[in-house]
Amino acid sequence: MPEVFLGEIYDCYFRFLTGKEAIAVKVFSMIVCHKTPQQFPELLAVIKDVLMKDERKYKGIMSRGNKTLKLLQKELSLAQL
Repeated sequence: MPEVFLGEIYDCYFRFLTGKEAIAVKVFSMIVCHKTPQQFPELLAVIKDVLMKDERKYKGIMSRGNKTLKLLQKELSLAQL
């Protein structure tokens, strides 16, 4: 994806992730927000903080959130090396 669109796309899906959207929208937003910081590693910690604070009352959100958190922790530890 061209870098000129990444900021806008990330911002849009980050708002979906932190807003009052449907479960499927939040789950897909987690995926998009997780993949975008691969070009911008400083955003990994931001996503991790949001996921840890999220109430995640629903199984779909919990499942995707836990998987994403594991990946983020792994990537954050690699980024610190």
